[in-house]
Amino acid sequence: MATFVDTSSEEEQLTQLALYVTNLRHKRNPASAEQEDQFQKFIQENRPLEVLSRLINEHETIFSDPNERDVEGCVNVIAYQIRKLEPATAAKYAQRLRDAITSVTNDKPLLRLKMLTSIFYTLDSNDENSNAWKYDTFMAIAKYAADSNNGELIVPKLKELDRWLAEWKASQDQIRRTYKIVRQILLSTTPPRPLAAHKIQVKYLSTLTKDEASNPATSSEYEAEAVSLAKDAIKLDEIHQLDHLLQLESVKLLEKHATHSVLYDLLRIFASEKYEQYQQFISKHPGYLESIGLREEDSRRKMRLLSLASLGAESEEVPYNLIAQTLHISEDEVETWIISAISAKMIDAKINQLRRVVIISYCVQRVFTQQQWKQLGTKLDAWKTNIKQLLAVVQNTKAQGPAAIEKGLRSQPAH
Repeated sequence: MATFVDTSSEEEQLTQLALYVTNLRHKRNPASAEQEDQFQKFIQENRPLEVLSRLINEHETIFSDPNERDVEGCVNVIAYQIRKLEPATAAKYAQRLRDAITSVTNDKPLLRLKMLTSIFYTLDSNDENSNAWKYDTFMAIAKYAADSNNGELIVPKLKELDRWLAEWKASQDQIRRTYKIVRQILLSTTPPRPLAAHKIQVKYLSTLTKDEASNPATSSEYEAEAVSLAKDAIKLDEIHQLDHLLQLESVKLLEKHATHSVLYDLLRIFASEKYEQYQQFISKHPGYLESIGLREEDSRRKMRLLSLASLGAESEEVPYNLIAQTLHISEDEVETWIISAISAKMIDAKINQLRRVVIISYCVQRVFTQQQWKQLGTKLDAWKTNIKQLLAVVQNTKAQGPAAIEKGLRSQPAH
C-alpha cells in the first residue's frame, strides 16, 4: 500500500508517484517493464511536464487500485503539482486531469466525485488564477454528478452558488451554462426538486436582454425555456407570486407568439386576476390545459386560492358572500376554502361565524405595485407613531420608578 505525503522536493513527489503507478502497472501487466525507466528518465532530465502527462495518461491504471485512499492521494498530489505550473500550462493540464477523472461513470463514481470536490476546495479563492479553474472544476463536478446519477450529493452546496459565481467573476455565458446544468440536476434527483429548479430557471432567463431573447439564432431555445417556466409557475402549488415572470424578456415574447400567446394570457391571469377571469379563459379555450400537460382540476383549485389571497389584500374583513361569489362556490364551502388557504400559507385569518366574515391578518401579495407601496408606507407610519408614543410614556414616567413605568405601559392600547 502506498502512502502519499507532502514533501519539500518536487522530484521526490514525482518519483513516489512514478513508482506507485509503475507497481500498479506491473500488477495489471507483468510484461510492462519499460514504464519505470521512462518515468525515471523524465525525472532525471528535469522534465516534470512529461512526468505529469504520463501520470494523467495512466488514469486507468491508477483507478485500478482497490485501495481508494491511495487513488485519492495520488490524484491529489498530481493536482498539487499542476497548481505549481505557470497559469496557462496549469489550465491545460488541469483540464486533462478533470477529463481523466470523469472519463467513465460506472467505475468508482463516488470516489471520482470526492476527488473533484477535494480539488475544488483546495483551490485558493484569493488567487485570481484559480477563478477559472474553480469554475471549470465545479462544472466538471456538476456534469459528472448528473451523468452518474449522483446529483443529490451536490444539492446541499448549491446555496453557495451565486456567491461562488460572483467570486469567480463568471461571465454571463458561464453563469447561464451553470444554471442550465444545475436545473438539470435538481430535476433528476430522487425525489425531483421542481420548485428549486424553477427558481434556477428564473435566474437563467433573468440574464437575457431583449436583443438576446429575440435573436433568431437562439430564440427557439429561450422560447422553450420561457414556455417551460410559465407551465411550472402555473402548475406548482408553492408558487404564489407570478407577476415578476411577466417582466422577463423571453416571457414577454410569448405575448404575441402565434402559438404561445394563449399560455401568456393564462400566466397573466394566474399572476394578477381572479377566478372569474380564469373561468372565462377556460370557456374560451376548452381542453387547452390538458393539451399543455396541466390538470384543469389542480389549476382551478390554485386559482381559487390565489383569488382568496387577492380578496385579503383588498380588505381585512371579507364577507362570506363575497368569497362565495368570487370563488364560484356556495357559502357553505367558504370555511373549507379558508382552511385550505391557511394550510397553503397563502393567508392567515380568523373565521367569525356569527358575523359571517373572515378577518385577514396576513395574505400573500400576488402583485406589488404603487398601491402596495402606499399600504406598506401607511403601516410603517402607524408603527413609527406607536413607537414614539411608547417612548414618550417611558420617558415621562421613568423618574417615578418601575411601578409607574409598568402602569404607564398598561395604559397604552394594544396594537
